[in-house]
Amino acid sequence: MHRNIKLLALFNFFTDFKLYSGILIIYFAKVTGSYALAMSLFSVVSVSSALFEVPTGVFSDMIGRKKTILFGALFATLSAICYAIGSSYWPLFVGALFEGLSRSWYSGNNDAFLHDSLSQTGNRDKFAYYLGKTSAMFQLALMMGAVIGSVLAQWSFPLIMWLSVIPQALCLIIGLFLGEPRR
Repeated sequence: MHRNIKLLALFNFFTDFKLYSGILIIYFAKVTGSYALAMSLFSVVSVSSALFEVPTGVFSDMIGRKKTILFGALFATLSAICYAIGSSYWPLFVGALFEGLSRSWYSGNNDAFLHDSLSQTGNRDKFAYYLGKTSAMFQLALMMGAVIGSVLAQWSFPLIMWLSVIPQALCLIIGLFLGEPRR
């Protein structure tokens, strides 16, 4: 199950490696023509994540941690695609809805996946240690994505959005190689 931990760390890195993270509000405002509409999209992400939190948690217990991770990765990929093709408010709205849904699939599930993986090998007492290591990947990816994306923004916003689809698609592929831990 140590393979699961390494894959989860890689998965966490690509989950938050979003080249648009430093410029998303500017991109949304350019597309919608309004910072108010742009900010409303962030609200859509937050509200949809909150609304889907309980149902996705129930599904996680029913269908398993790996499938839940795959659903999260699928909706993260669809979200990035919607953002990339977004030529008006409504495709961005759908992307924001999918991003919120993706977050709710991941919420709690990925930590439970780590816990279950460690429990299976008798290493449950090392949960905090491995959670710190795997979660640090979020911060590293966010920082790298923001810096690289901000540099690329000088040339093309659409390029940043399309390149941001790649890490989300990689999450989907990585998710396929995770082993479902026993609960």
